[in-house]
Amino acid sequence: MSYRKIVVPLILLFGIINLKLQCNKDYDGTTLPIKYTFKENVIITPYNLNYVVGDTVWLNINIPNKKIFDQTTNTRVFFDSASFSVIAQVDLLFNNPFIGTGPFASFIFPRGISVNTGNGGAQTYANISFGCSPSTDYNLMVGIVLIEKGVFGISFFNTAIRKCLINNYENSVLTFAFDVTDTHKQYYQQLPFSSIGKQIVTNILDRLDKKSMVIINVQ
Repeated sequence: MSYRKIVVPLILLFGIINLKLQCNKDYDGTTLPIKYTFKENVIITPYNLNYVVGDTVWLNINIPNKKIFDQTTNTRVFFDSASFSVIAQVDLLFNNPFIGTGPFASFIFPRGISVNTGNGGAQTYANISFGCSPSTDYNLMVGIVLIEKGVFGISFFNTAIRKCLINNYENSVLTFAFDVTDTHKQYYQQLPFSSIGKQIVTNILDRLDKKSMVIINVQ
C-alpha cells in the first residue's frame, strides 16, 4: 500500500512535467505538417542576356491584398501578418581568369526593411526581411548594381516565414520563380568551362529549369 502511495504521485508528477515541456516547445516550422506551399513570381527588369558594368537590374515582388498562391489548393490564400526572410544572390559562374573574390554587385533597398549584405565563395548576397509594414499588399523592389565583368547567376529565394510581432515560424513554405521565358540555360551550357578548369554544375541546370535562377553576362 505504501509502495502505491509513492509510485502514483511520481507518475502524475512526471506526466505534468512532460506536458509542460511539450507545451513550451518552440516549433521551428519543420516539425509541423506544412500548411501552405506557396509560390510567387519575381519580375526582373530590364531583363537581357548582356549588360555592362554599372547597369542596375531590378527585382520586384508584388502580391496584391496579401493573397499568396498556394500550389496545394491551386488558389490564392489571404495570409496576413507575415514576415518573409529572403535572399537576393549573385553567383559568379564564369570569367577568365576565374577571379571569385568579389564583391560582384551592390544593392539598392527600399526604406523600412531589415537588410544585411555579404560576400564570399564567389557569391555576393543580401539577406532581406520584409512584410510587416501596414501596407495592404506585400511589395518589395531590390536593385542589383553590376560592378564586375563575368557570367553570373541571379537568384531570389525565401528561407523562412515568421509571424509579425511574436516572430514565431510559420508552418508554410514559399518558393519564387522568375517571370521569364528564357533563363539563358543554353548560353550557360556552351561556356568554355574547360579553359578555366571548371565544369557545368548540375544544380545550376536544375535551378535554371525551375526558373529560380537566371543567367546574365556582364561586359
